[in-house]
Amino acid sequence: MKKSKIPTSSTPTTLPPPPPSTAAMNSPLDLLSNNNKNESMLIKNLANQLLISAQRNNCIDIEK
Repeated sequence: MKKSKIPTSSTPTTLPPPPPSTAAMNSPLDLLSNNNKNESMLIKNLANQLLISAQRNNCIDIEK
């Protein structure tokens, strides 16, 4: 007699409850993300301006 590969114990299939609304959860994270992006852009722009001014000053020093 072959053993059946199908389990004989009956397990009720229950659906998980629907997840809570993610809009309320994600909005503070989106605001933080936007703030971080803005700060990152400002820092990059400042760093770029400092680099440009340092390069200009370096060229002026060499010419003197």
